[in-house]
Amino acid sequence: MKANKKNKIKVTSRAGRKEERSAYLCLIPAFLGVSLISYLPTLAVFVLSVFKWNGLSSPEFVGLENFQRIFTKEILLDLVLFLFLFYYDLKLLFL
Repeated sequence: MKANKKNKIKVTSRAGRKEERSAYLCLIPAFLGVSLISYLPTLAVFVLSVFKWNGLSSPEFVGLENFQRIFTKEILLDLVLFLFLFYYDLKLLFL
């Protein structure tokens, strides 16, 4: 399927370029907000997941040992069961 090039609007006037530039400038706060609210906390969680830290002592880097511990023990089954029960308890609660 060929793309229709007639639908693309080309701004050639000086006023049109100025309006386009101001539209992009108005989008900058939105992109910064999305970054601060969603991407940075996700990155922080990943960074904290490679440390052994109880919140009071200094953090100790353990690498992927935390993930290995979760996926090799029976705790994974307990976590999945807990999440399943928690989800359906909430679903019944808000019916």
